[in-house]
Amino acid sequence: MFYDALKILGIKNRSITARHHIRVARIGYFLAGFSIACWAPLIPYVQEILNLSTADVTKLVFCMGAGSICGMILSGVLTKKLGSKITYALSSFGTSLTLVILSFIPSFNVVFITLLLFGISVGCLEVGINIYGAFLERQYRLRLMSPLHAYYSLGEVLGSALIIMLLSLNLPPHFAITSLIAILYLTAAYYVPCTLNIKENKIDNKSKMKKFILPCYPVTYLALITALIFIVGGAMVDWSGLYVSIEGNIDLKYAAFGYTLVSLCMLLCRIYGSKIIFSFGPFKTAFYGAVICTVGLFIVVCFPNLIMMSIGFCCIGLGMSNITPLSLSTAAKQNKMPIVSAVSFISISGYTALLLGPALLGTIAQIFTLKGTFIFLGTITIITCLLIFLIRKEYEH
Repeated sequence: MFYDALKILGIKNRSITARHHIRVARIGYFLAGFSIACWAPLIPYVQEILNLSTADVTKLVFCMGAGSICGMILSGVLTKKLGSKITYALSSFGTSLTLVILSFIPSFNVVFITLLLFGISVGCLEVGINIYGAFLERQYRLRLMSPLHAYYSLGEVLGSALIIMLLSLNLPPHFAITSLIAILYLTAAYYVPCTLNIKENKIDNKSKMKKFILPCYPVTYLALITALIFIVGGAMVDWSGLYVSIEGNIDLKYAAFGYTLVSLCMLLCRIYGSKIIFSFGPFKTAFYGAVICTVGLFIVVCFPNLIMMSIGFCCIGLGMSNITPLSLSTAAKQNKMPIVSAVSFISISGYTALLLGPALLGTIAQIFTLKGTFIFLGTITIITCLLIFLIRKEYEH
C-alpha cells in the first residue's frame, strides 16, 4: 500500500537525481535538530505535571543520553546490514512517534521508556544521516557537510522558536508538538524513496574481510578532535549562562545570550561553509577555526564584561562551526577504514563527549571555580589546534 501511495504521488515515477539525494540529507539533519529542540521545552512540563524531583528529572535526562549512545552504535550496524534507506526510514519514524507520545506526558514509567526509545531513535538518526551526508560528499565530490550541519542548527533554532511561540499561546504541549512534527515527518517520509541506499560492503569490499575493525590513524585523531569540540559545545549549552551571570554579573534573564550568540554564529558560518572552505582550504579553515575558538574562550575569561564577552562568544561560535563537518568529510575521504565504521566512530565519540563533558566540567568547576572551567576549555582548544596541525595532510588530501 505504501508504494501504491507513492505511485499516486508520482514519487516512484520521477527520475531521482543527486539533488533529491541531497534533499534527503537536509531533511534528516533538520529533523534531528528540530526534535532535540522540541524535547527541551517539554522538560519543565514533565516535571510539573508528574510532580518530579530534580533527581527524577536527572534520571530521565540520563536515560535519554544512554539511549542516544545505544542508537548511535545501532545506526552503524543497521547501515551495514540493511542500508541507509531503511535506517533513515526507521529512525525518522521512531523519532517522530516517540516525541509525539512524550508530548502527552502520560506517566513517569511511560515517559521513561519512551524517552529511552526517543534517545535511541535520535542517536540512530544523527549518526545515520552523518554517514549518508559523508557518503554523498565523497560520491559527488562536493563540500556538503558544513551546509548540512547548518540545517541541524536551523532545525534547533526554528524548533525552539516555534515551540515557544505555540506554548506562549497557551496551546497544550501535545498539540503544539504533534502539529509541527507531523508536517516535518510527512516531508521526511515523502522523500524516503529518494534515499540513496548505501551499505558498507558496497562502499568498501575490504569491510567483508573483518566484522570488527579497530579505529586507526587518522580516524582516531579526527574522533578526538570532534570529541574535544563537542565538549566545548556542551559547555556553551550547560555552563555559559551560569558563567556570564556569576563572572560577568549579568542578570539571569539575559544569561542565555552567550549560547544564543554561539548558535547564531555557528549557523551563519555553516550556511556559508562551502564558500569559506573553498576560499581558505580545509586545513586552514579547521586550524584557524580552532585558533579563533581559543581566542574567544580567553576573551571570555580575561574580560568579563558584556561587550567583550559578546565578542568572545561570537569567536567561539565562528571558530568551532566547521571543525566537526570537516572532520567527517576527512573521514569519508580516507581509505584506511570503511566509511560507515569511520563516521560512526567519530560521531559516537563526539556525542559521548557532549553527554559526559558537562559532568566533567561540573567537577572541575567545584574544584577550580567556573573561571577555571573556561580556562580548561581554552586548553582543550589549544590541544585541538595541535591535533589538526598534526594531520594537516589528511585534511588537504
